[in-house]
Amino acid sequence: AMLHYIGHHNGLKASASVDEMLMFYKTIMCSPKGGNNDSATDITTDIKKLRLDIGLGAYGATRISDLSVGQRRRCALARLLLAPRPLWLLDEPFAGLDEQGRHWFSQTLTDYLAAGGRAVIASHNEAADFFTHKIHLGKIKETA
Repeated sequence: AMLHYIGHHNGLKASASVDEMLMFYKTIMCSPKGGNNDSATDITTDIKKLRLDIGLGAYGATRISDLSVGQRRRCALARLLLAPRPLWLLDEPFAGLDEQGRHWFSQTLTDYLAAGGRAVIASHNEAADFFTHKIHLGKIKETA
């Protein structure tokens, strides 16, 4: 796959745990057809580290339905970090995130773009420095 897509809806199964969802997406995105043959131990280690990175370190066994809106959004956005892709398509990625979550995702996005990644983002409220072009009312405007 050449891209990641995170829609406005999180795409998480309410009855699954955080670890189950991250494992599910890691397995799908890193299957042998996806070019990665990580062992189960490697994947488990990756998931634990990722949970710490996204601020859900203690929530591995927590069901998605028991998370706050912001925690669910972090779990959904974590999929971006499970396997590298050159393009991210994001619909309202900051929706539901608290200040700490917004900071985490802004930094994650900044690091991704600095490493050569590209992102197309639909957003109503974010006018961040990492945007190079905006489409506003049907017109493209350069921001830099």
